[in-house]
Amino acid sequence: MLSRVQPDRPIELFSEPLTRSRRESPERSEANAKEEGTEGQRHNDADRDRRELVEHRNETLPSLAEVLTWVGVGVGLIGAAVILRQLALLVMGFTLGLVRVRRKCFIRAKLVSLESEFAGYISVLGNRGCMYFANDKEIDGDLKRLLDEPGYVEFDIEVGDHLKSVHIDTVQGGYFPLLFFQPLERDELHSMLSLSLIPVKFDLWKPVRSNQRKRKEIIQGRQEKLRKIREEA
Repeated sequence: MLSRVQPDRPIELFSEPLTRSRRESPERSEANAKEEGTEGQRHNDADRDRRELVEHRNETLPSLAEVLTWVGVGVGLIGAAVILRQLALLVMGFTLGLVRVRRKCFIRAKLVSLESEFAGYISVLGNRGCMYFANDKEIDGDLKRLLDEPGYVEFDIEVGDHLKSVHIDTVQGGYFPLLFFQPLERDELHSMLSLSLIPVKFDLWKPVRSNQRKRKEIIQGRQEKLRKIREEA
């Protein structure tokens, strides 16, 4: 019967590497722990950077409520500016309407040039000028064609017994703003207004688009011409 031999050396050979591995395991564990700690630190740093980036974006980018608030403020400021402008124009129109004694009316009038006459009426009259309408489209067209010709055409407006030199400032739609070369005296204004076929009412001043420099030059030239005519007479 064979007996099992118990070899001693293999056991020693086996026991030695096991012992060495046991000795090396704490070092490896420490290294692994350091690597894991470093990797975890990197993850923590990355998470912290992401959080800081998100917080920075939240601080720099306005929220929807802030955007809507600023939009509302902008719209409110624009609306306030528009309202203030309209109020300023209203106050200016009321003030100049009083100063220039502007009145709504319906007064028969005749616009006269050196070669032509244009029948019409005055719808607004003040001490500085008036709004003139031609009686019909044919007269309106003839007057506009005359104004389109080269050179300057001199006009007078005849209202009852009054004859005043005027400058046609511009053409606006169906009416002609006329400017008196010399402002009307109070008696002249009241005399003309007494010829109105409708009750006279107060009228706000309204701006008229025109070439201010050219108008000033024409008025000064016409006034100088009238002054010379009076001196010669």
